[in-house]
Amino acid sequence: MYKYSVFEIKTNENNAAKKNEFIKAAREKGDDYIFIHQDDIEILPNITIFEQYCKLMEDYKTSLVFYGFYKQDNRLFNGFPNPSINIKISDTESLQIHRRISRALIGICLKNNETLFNENLKVYELEEYIRTIELEGKLPLGNGFFLDVPMSWESIHVKEGNFPVAYTAEMIEADKKYFTDNKINFSVESNVDALMVKILELRKDIKA
Repeated sequence: MYKYSVFEIKTNENNAAKKNEFIKAAREKGDDYIFIHQDDIEILPNITIFEQYCKLMEDYKTSLVFYGFYKQDNRLFNGFPNPSINIKISDTESLQIHRRISRALIGICLKNNETLFNENLKVYELEEYIRTIELEGKLPLGNGFFLDVPMSWESIHVKEGNFPVAYTAEMIEADKKYFTDNKINFSVESNVDALMVKILELRKDIKA
């Protein structure tokens, strides 16, 4: 039903240039969606998680989703998954929303979306990408409310082992300087009432 590709990226190569390489390859194939996950992420077999993510993007007209529970992201101190917002739509449907960005597995809708990652950035390219697509109207819930498949932690696990990270203190400071020099500011949506209005508007067009 959905045309998508899944690419694995080494944890220490999770950067803008590599993600752009995968996006271009998926576009050349004619895919409508792309998923990029780090090599320390395990997708359990016989799982339809990618189809669920595609449907989520399709239903809510968003260009980006991500798995929100990488390591300690969006978890309690005891490690238990803790989505920021759970919305019960019906007895069989719910929405899981995060406030904190996680980059270990991302899904991007390529339909009507020509945006690439900013290769000047080495650490905060995902944050800048989110800001860009929001300004382009491709993130209808706003920067600060991020959709995830309900109970996604049951389908996606983090592998044990040594997976070197990509970032150094120098790279972080260089990105911060880039933002300062280019006067890039980030606004984060926090109005939950406005969020609910947007969700209700988007749901009017959802096909059963």
